[in-house]
Amino acid sequence: MEEKPKVKRRIVVDAQLQYGLVRWSLTVFYAACLVFYLMINFVFVNFKFILQNNSIEATENVKQGMAELQNQANGFLGILLVAFTIIVVIGGLHLSKKIAGPIQSIKMNLDNLIQGREVINVKFRRSDYFFELQDKFNQYLEHMRAKHKR
Repeated sequence: MEEKPKVKRRIVVDAQLQYGLVRWSLTVFYAACLVFYLMINFVFVNFKFILQNNSIEATENVKQGMAELQNQANGFLGILLVAFTIIVVIGGLHLSKKIAGPIQSIKMNLDNLIQGREVINVKFRRSDYFFELQDKFNQYLEHMRAKHKR
């Protein structure tokens, strides 16, 4: 029985494209975290302001409890930030591979075409995007092969 050759699986296919997508994802994620952080602290600051300026008697225990709760919320947000940063980077690389892989395949075949080397039909993985691009490229190749045979 013949063994299939092992396919080398790479996470990073097109570094510039993939890292750009991951940077964009992280920017959106950090912006959302910043908004969440500001909202949490806005609530605590306003609650402290209400306690101080509306003659509401707040015991020292309530003030300490509020400060402790604010610190815990900020600490929890920090832990979430680290955990979700890891998730966004790994997920972003995985997702961007589904975009960069097909583009890289088309680029390699176009380079072969330009240099006069043999060009084979492209075949994307089932999980990749841009199947319409694959079909159009392969149709073009068939058209050029038929035209060249004449």
